[in-house]
Amino acid sequence: MRSMGKAKQGIVLILAALLVCVMSSVSTFALTVPDTGKSGSISVTMTDPTTKKAAPGGNLILYKVGEVHVDDGDYSWALSADFADSKADLSDLQSETLTATLAAYAVEKDIKPYEIAKIDENGKATIKDLPVALYLIMQTEAATGYKKVMPFLVTVPIGNNEDGWVYDVDASPKVELETATPTPTPSVTVTPKVTITPKVSTTITPRSTITPRSTITPRSTITPRTGVTTTVKSTLPRTGQLWWPVPILAVVGIVFVFVGLRRRSR
Repeated sequence: MRSMGKAKQGIVLILAALLVCVMSSVSTFALTVPDTGKSGSISVTMTDPTTKKAAPGGNLILYKVGEVHVDDGDYSWALSADFADSKADLSDLQSETLTATLAAYAVEKDIKPYEIAKIDENGKATIKDLPVALYLIMQTEAATGYKKVMPFLVTVPIGNNEDGWVYDVDASPKVELETATPTPTPSVTVTPKVTITPKVSTTITPRSTITPRSTITPRSTITPRTGVTTTVKSTLPRTGQLWWPVPILAVVGIVFVFVGLRRRSR
């Protein structure tokens, strides 16, 4: 019985020692404040949600929205001078409402960014030499084919239960495709079975061109004397005359000549 009691006492002592160690480690971490004399960095990696490969292009806009306040060995976050009038509550840094409020205020007041970085071909952007602070990260230019990432908050440093404060912070925001890629529809080209060829057009050419046999030209041009009225008898054109009366008229003329000569001789 005594041995069992001693065993129970030993277990209780061990558990008590473990509890003291855990409480002391938790309290020690909770009371530790960031070293405001150190600087850190923020590295952002953009990854395609479908292929899991890098999503290069676009930019990152960094705003310094909060600063560390140390009070009696403890610390808290307070709004920076640029965001003091936003009245945002920094008690819960995981709040989506807080992030949206700070992002809207930055756009509305056109606050100058603390830093602007381009995302390289590996889908990464690293901003170095950052003082201890609370930062708001946004995008004004997204990579081609992707939506702008939602604004998010990052502290430098970030607390880690195993390593304490980590001053070089890695962040991987959610990346969304701009639009789903539609499945291409095969195009169908309709080819007519029969090609209609027009009939040969025929040009009507006259068999011959009618040309007049001759041009009617008067035998002579009669120039009238001065003061004399002259009547010009028209000369019958040769072309188209009838020749059968000519012999008859010639015979008649000869008869008239013969008759005239007989009369003179008498």
